[in-house]
Amino acid sequence: MAGARYQPLRPRTRTRVEGSLALVTGSGNGIGRETALELSRRGAHVLVADVDLVAAEQTAAECGGTPYEIDVADLPSRVVDRISSLTAEMTESRSR
Repeated sequence: MAGARYQPLRPRTRTRVEGSLALVTGSGNGIGRETALELSRRGAHVLVADVDLVAAEQTAAECGGTPYEIDVADLPSRVVDRISSLTAEMTESRSR
């Protein structure tokens, strides 16, 4: 496919997320980071979750989010418990 040109896939409509709480795993770099930044630009508060806390902190500083260290490769029950506690913590802090 020499010379093939690709256009980025962009949603036709912009989902409204103002005031929402968004948890983005793998948001320390790559696609997860770009997703966190875009959700923040659209008005969501982003929980920036990554196995690399330093990378999560860097992304969070850029988007005004909250960094968390989480390894989604852990046992599923640990991941679910951790995500549940993160969202409960953020929901509580936002209601104050």
